[in-house]
Amino acid sequence: MNKIDRRSFIEHIFGWTGILALTTGALKYISSSKSKQSTLSKVVIGGKQELFANTDAIEYMIGNDKTIIIQYDDELKAFDAACTHAGCPVNWDSRSRNFICKCHGGVFNEKGDPISGPPRTSLKQYKVLLRENTDEIILYK
Repeated sequence: MNKIDRRSFIEHIFGWTGILALTTGALKYISSSKSKQSTLSKVVIGGKQELFANTDAIEYMIGNDKTIIIQYDDELKAFDAACTHAGCPVNWDSRSRNFICKCHGGVFNEKGDPISGPPRTSLKQYKVLLRENTDEIILYK
């Protein structure tokens, strides 16, 4: 049996510890990036002509999350109804065609971009499609 001197033993221990640490770190990174991928849910809201008969915006609740869908240049746009400043609810104002946050006076335009007040980032936008053959609005959130 070969004897290992103290120095070789310590070098082997540190070497294997380093390899173990790198492997563990890589595995944690891979598993965390997979868990961060959001799952996209598809929700059929209803018929456009029925929902937008007398309005230019509708509110839709998914759990506790409010989404506002507006008609903008003959196109549907869907936004998260939480202000990007402090998370307060925003509401659509049909006259000014802006989203208004009453908590701190934030105002967002039809594209969800901040135009006044403390918010500096745009409202979160969701993909929304209109099925032409059935007139159904489909929200991807």
